[in-house]
Amino acid sequence: MAKEKTTKKTKKKKKKTLADYILIFGIIIILIPCIGLGYFLYQAQKENDTPILGKRTDNERTAEITQAQLDTLSTAMNALSSVEKAEVHLQVSTLRIYLDISDNENIEDIEETIKAAYAAVDSQLPIDQYFTNRNGAREYDLEIHAYNNRDYIGTDRWIYVTLVRTSAMDSYVIDTPSIAREEDLARELRGENVSASTVEGEGDAEETVDETGEETGGE
Repeated sequence: MAKEKTTKKTKKKKKKTLADYILIFGIIIILIPCIGLGYFLYQAQKENDTPILGKRTDNERTAEITQAQLDTLSTAMNALSSVEKAEVHLQVSTLRIYLDISDNENIEDIEETIKAAYAAVDSQLPIDQYFTNRNGAREYDLEIHAYNNRDYIGTDRWIYVTLVRTSAMDSYVIDTPSIAREEDLARELRGENVSASTVEGEGDAEETVDETGEETGGE
């Protein structure tokens, strides 16, 4: 019996054209920035909860503030007259002190308290040693924040006083952020002048009656 002959069909490979290469090259060009952006977003999400702490004075300070000194300073701050609660924080080469003052104190009393707090810092951590640049070294900055009841924020009873001394300053500066330096501008930003101008505009637009009894509209 004769064997049937079988023929094997072979598929011819399709030859790539110039258009195919252009398409592949274009896809690669698009993928490169997409992959880079995806990697950047992944790294940002991964490090989202990690604080970025500056270290601008590494190996430059001539004196370091210890935790024991912070604890002693905190005790001294809480012992100040009219201070209901004090917090002391050292972060990124800045010593920040927060003083919650009695609601009965006026702005002059709070300024005196913040000066007393500065003197207490000087007695525990001498200003010339810890908060003044010397011998080319950059030392700590100092901030003291004193305020009364936070529930008063936005009212005339709110008092907030700050004392700031950077290591490059010769003395401290006391400011009162709760009092606007430009009252007219502050009122405008709060919208207090808007209602007044609106009422004035409405008054101009009201119809008036002249002596002849004819009604005239405002311009």
